Amino acid sequence: MKENMTEVYKKLHSSPAEAGKIPPHRPAIKGMNPMCGDTVELYLDFLPPSETLELAYRCRGCTICRKSLALLRSLCLGLPRLQAREEAAHIFAALSPQRGDLSSLPAGELKELAQSLKAFPTRSPCLRLPWQTLLRALKDPS
Repeated sequence: MKENMTEVYKKLHSSPAEAGKIPPHRPAIKGMNPMCGDTVELYLDFLPPSETLELAYRCRGCTICRKSLALLRSLCLGLPRLQAREEAAHIFAALSPQRGDLSSLPAGELKELAQSLKAFPTRSPCLRLPWQTLLRALKDPS
């Protein structure tokens, strides 16, 4: 018997998605969307000499949040800290439902996902949560 979509989404929401090797004893930078319960945990490390970003994550959330987080990792992994912060800030601003400019996003899945959600502005926080969390983490000097 096929599961209905509600059950599929419940399973996705209750089981965490992970990517990358989560380093031991590394504190998580956490983000949460209180409207829907999506939670994101980012584990960052910066490798010398140019402080390139290593990023692992764990997520309990909707498909949109998970996809955005996977795209964040693919776009920012290996970038120097400053470049990762600039990229994240640019994308976060472009995804703003009020003032965002989707045409400034790089071509690809993130842009397609953002354009497909234009008709559903209530889902914007799901898309933006990973980027918001990364920005907060990159502003933290520790």
